[in-house]
Amino acid sequence: MVRIGIIGNGRMGKVHAEALEKLADRATVAGCVDTNPTTAQAFAARFKTRVYVSTSELVADSNVDAVVIATPTPTHAEIALAALKSGKHVFCEKPLARTLAQGKALLAAAQASKRVFSLGFVRRQSWGCQELRRLLQQGKIGTPRIVRVHLLLTVFKRQWGDWFADFAASGGATLDMLAHHYDLLNWYFGNVSRVSAEGWLMNRSFAEPMDYISGSLRFESGLIGHFECGWLRFGTGSDQLEIHGEKGLLRFEWGRPNAITFIAGDGSTEEIPRPAECADAFFVSQMQDFAASITDGRAPCAGIADGWASLQVCLGAIAAAEQGRVVSLADEVRKA
Repeated sequence: MVRIGIIGNGRMGKVHAEALEKLADRATVAGCVDTNPTTAQAFAARFKTRVYVSTSELVADSNVDAVVIATPTPTHAEIALAALKSGKHVFCEKPLARTLAQGKALLAAAQASKRVFSLGFVRRQSWGCQELRRLLQQGKIGTPRIVRVHLLLTVFKRQWGDWFADFAASGGATLDMLAHHYDLLNWYFGNVSRVSAEGWLMNRSFAEPMDYISGSLRFESGLIGHFECGWLRFGTGSDQLEIHGEKGLLRFEWGRPNAITFIAGDGSTEEIPRPAECADAFFVSQMQDFAASITDGRAPCAGIADGWASLQVCLGAIAAAEQGRVVSLADEVRKA
């Protein structure tokens, strides 16, 4: 039984605790802590667990094997480093950190610790994203040449005025939303070498952050990538990934029952349906993977190296948009 402490008892902390409830035979919520004591008390009552007075108290407790970090992005590094120092396994919500320096420190600490360090790239748990990877590996479209991410969401759930509306803290749409997609691209195609981008604030009635970004990626393999992402407050949203190869095109649309479409070079179309028995319980699968990684001594589905790779692309895109230049990720890491 893996005993897991939940650090950060807001929306995502609850999501992960609810997932752990469904894994009662292998993991349990062993405690919680939040900067807001009222929030922590309500969380403890809901999940029948103990409240700790501080993060340091929780990570020092030998009755806790692992932690889930579901706190604001700028706090991830400090909390994760403390947990690793105390010998805890770590599940950290994405993104890994707010800066490259923080990410670099976490990468070194996690690799030295020999503890499981898992990232909250929950899309890896979906049937559609897994099936898309399988199709690519079996050569469905031949050699991939161009990939495009189109991510424009009309449901902006955060409240302006909280930490998330502070670009310096959150990293805006790029660091929150594109972190998932950059992870998928790294999972499918390997590392990105350079990025160019432009960013805008589309609704001037709101304070910063930059809420729209578009740009291009160049992968080490030579693959070309294009992306656009934004928090829109009008119209209809879209969440698509298109991959053009020598034999055709694969299109993945998040949320569609038949999520994957294949268009062959002759124009014929094939819809690839999701199996009827596929429940796509992403967050439960994610916690199951984390717990199994600890008990079985294996690597998690998304680990520290994956979090580091995604962070580099996110922050490279932000730097490119802010500075109006093509950014070499290797150069940015050397400067961090």
